[in-house]
Amino acid sequence: MNKMPPDVQKQLNELEKLIADNRNRLAGLMSDEEINQIVLPLLAKKEALLAPFGGAREDTAVIAEQFWYEDPDFDQPELIPATSAYLKFLDNRYRTLEFRGLGFVNQLPGRLQLLNLFVPLKVRPFLPEGDTWPRQFVTDIENHEPVPILPLLENEDGLVLLGDVGAGKTTFLKYLALSLAMGHDVDETINGRIPLILPLSAYADELKNGNLSLQDFFVNYFNGMGVQLPLDSMFNQVLARGKGLFLLDGLDEVRDIALRHQVVQQILNFFALHRQNGNKLIVTSRLVGYRDARLLTDGLLECTIADLDLLAIEHFIDRWLLFVEKKAANSQDLIAEKETMLKAFRGNHSLKHLATNPLLLTIMILMRRQGVALPKQRVQLYDLFIRTLIKDWNLARNPQQASTTAVSDILETMQILAPLALWMEEDSPGVGLVQREDFRRQLETICRLRGYEQPATASRQFLDDIKQYSGILVEREDQNISFLHRSFQEYLAAWAIAQRGQSDLVPVVSFIETHLFDVTWWELLRLTVGIIGIVQQREEAAGIILSQLLDSTAGEGGSGLTLIGQILADIGPSGVTTAVYDDILRHLFQALQDDEEIVADWRVGIGHAIGQMGKGTTIVNEIQFCFVPDGDFFLGEDHFEQRVTALNTPYWISQYPITHFQFFEFVKDGGYENPAYWAEATAVNRWRPGEVMDWERLGWRKQPHDYGFPYNLPNHPIVGVSFYEALAFTRWLEARWQQRGYIERDWQIQLPSELHWEKAAKGGLQIPELPVEADVPILISVYDAFFESLTVNPNAKRPFPWGAESPSNHANFRHADNEHFDESSNYGRCFPKGQSPMGCYDMSGNVWEWTRSLLRPYPYDPQDGRETEHIQLFHTLAIRGGAFWSPEAQIRTVSRLGRSPNTRSDSIGFRVCVMVPNPPR
Repeated sequence: MNKMPPDVQKQLNELEKLIADNRNRLAGLMSDEEINQIVLPLLAKKEALLAPFGGAREDTAVIAEQFWYEDPDFDQPELIPATSAYLKFLDNRYRTLEFRGLGFVNQLPGRLQLLNLFVPLKVRPFLPEGDTWPRQFVTDIENHEPVPILPLLENEDGLVLLGDVGAGKTTFLKYLALSLAMGHDVDETINGRIPLILPLSAYADELKNGNLSLQDFFVNYFNGMGVQLPLDSMFNQVLARGKGLFLLDGLDEVRDIALRHQVVQQILNFFALHRQNGNKLIVTSRLVGYRDARLLTDGLLECTIADLDLLAIEHFIDRWLLFVEKKAANSQDLIAEKETMLKAFRGNHSLKHLATNPLLLTIMILMRRQGVALPKQRVQLYDLFIRTLIKDWNLARNPQQASTTAVSDILETMQILAPLALWMEEDSPGVGLVQREDFRRQLETICRLRGYEQPATASRQFLDDIKQYSGILVEREDQNISFLHRSFQEYLAAWAIAQRGQSDLVPVVSFIETHLFDVTWWELLRLTVGIIGIVQQREEAAGIILSQLLDSTAGEGGSGLTLIGQILADIGPSGVTTAVYDDILRHLFQALQDDEEIVADWRVGIGHAIGQMGKGTTIVNEIQFCFVPDGDFFLGEDHFEQRVTALNTPYWISQYPITHFQFFEFVKDGGYENPAYWAEATAVNRWRPGEVMDWERLGWRKQPHDYGFPYNLPNHPIVGVSFYEALAFTRWLEARWQQRGYIERDWQIQLPSELHWEKAAKGGLQIPELPVEADVPILISVYDAFFESLTVNPNAKRPFPWGAESPSNHANFRHADNEHFDESSNYGRCFPKGQSPMGCYDMSGNVWEWTRSLLRPYPYDPQDGRETEHIQLFHTLAIRGGAFWSPEAQIRTVSRLGRSPNTRSDSIGFRVCVMVPNPPR
């Protein structure tokens, strides 16, 4: 190692002090994993300083010595070189990211460093239930927030990390292995451990030859990789000290289900034995197929990876520009480039949805760097991905354009890959992996059908190309072959189906009808019609398919209609004729209103499709209000019940919660910048010009937190807002409407109190003969017309807004039939049977709603301070109504929970009231 000059040593010392200061300052505010990402640019500068002098000072020999000499009784010095060599092996193997077969990667200025580009993942630590893994909750709505992964190991001995292809599971394990091998601080729960990383598919192959324990396989595997050292002794001693972190990758890649059960049993045995000493375990698997052989035992927590949100996408772009394109941090060039990329994601729902997957986000950035313009339609994006990947794969296989392989043209390659993809879908539904020899036989059959003179030779050459060049197809260590991303397999399989409809649509319609009620095929079916309508530009053909499918949707509780709606939302009005588009949209609206056979789950799905098409969107000046007359009503129930006489003034309450589109009128109008709307938040340091803060550790933001699809659809209830944001909205709305003359100067826009909310949900002793609805411009003119048209409330103590009938098809909540859509539903009367006697919808389930009342015990006394205007952070505010994840007991008219005013969640929204001090008589 070269001697370091004093000036460099000084810079190094300053950097190390700055890194330490940052860690100390942020400790307790965020996880170690998040802090590491913040100090990563400083670590990169440190590495650059050290490079001319022999590289980073994280020497594996030093790390090995520190690890073993922590034990005062350590007497096996031969373990130090073995440990050092093993850590060095991990460093060499996982330091860089690999994208073989993608030609544009070769144009990058250098190799992609894993630690430079890694963005922390978050998970929802919930036990999966059903094929679509809905999230489940009982009392704590904050648990709906994704959380960092590693802190979960503080209270658990192991994690099962579940996610789709490309979600970052394997990369996360490599990041942990590399970070610990280099001696980096990762998280206090695992710092100082020895990472032991294995592919489970390789272990499964060994199990075929006899019963081999996971413990014995570790040594065999790494000896086979060329690490010829006393790893068995090292391994056993690490286990005995309880300092192992076992990283077992790809349970789903054990294709044979009987063999997968064997692997699961071996993992459980190993875990039960070695968790006692304090060893930790992380196992990864795709969602699909995991339920067939689950890892169920105490201390092993199943959790699902959350999609990257916009903040994580922004973080990834920052890292890319900083480390790959070498743009200086905070430079104008970096800021402009980043904003250009983010603007593309914000303005394109399809693009943004794809960008939530780390692998697809990387490919999009690589394509953008190559100058490829990304289209708006999802199906066009996939088509562009596929053709670009095939082009670059073919170039990698055949750089001189010589005839080195029988398959080199893009279209011809697609003609080979598409039927292969469809065969894989049909042969191994949901798995996406096939054995090499099975793949070869099918490939040979396809080449023969396509008229190849030597199909066996062509298929073998094709397989050799896969192994050598990778690209769109990948051969794994266990001799299984898969597509680079499952979406590519589904798109090509859909392309094969669409090709069957070139001259006659009957085969396409027949295929779709066969799979119409099997949701595992829906993505492929959506892509099939999208290819016909958008890629092939056959709008009439796509319209004919959808029209014929309408006749096939009887039964199944509305599932077929949901799929048709999703297809229409995917392809939009440009993918079918205008007449078909309008007819199907009208059919969907009408079905929600009139078809009582449509069950709650599919009502939510149909609503999402309508929302994606931008239908049902409302603006603030068209908010519909329901009239609530004055008079007594019953609050609470049983021994908490009381007759309330305090509401002696009528009022109006919004028929639905405020929508995403309506709230963003407030955002765009500078609502976050006007101090007049934020007095309470300012008093508790939760607002500054243009920004708001919920929990301090989450920092400042300029708009509601974005939970992604479907929560950001225009006509969905606004969520991701704290009480202070809801309150600011009412101030803005009041000023706006008074200025425009929609309401009188002494009228007020407020959040409802608990009294106002519950009376609107169940009605008073007297209710309007029919619900009275009006939008705000005519409230003044109609206000005094409804005081005489009242009747006795036949069910003044109703348990639900509609009465006592079972809520199974009246509201969006968690029950046995919720298998596919565990999320909020849109404005659009998805649940018309759930109407309250005052005319309000969604007062049971969907989203909890902020009130302005402090949560205090009954009896309810408005004068006891619970209606204070000075809301402090230590206060607990009442939220009402239940949410999409709530059980039946929590969606009753009397249900109430308490939350801090700075809480925000994907299941808390709000509605507003118009209060009239002196109503006309």
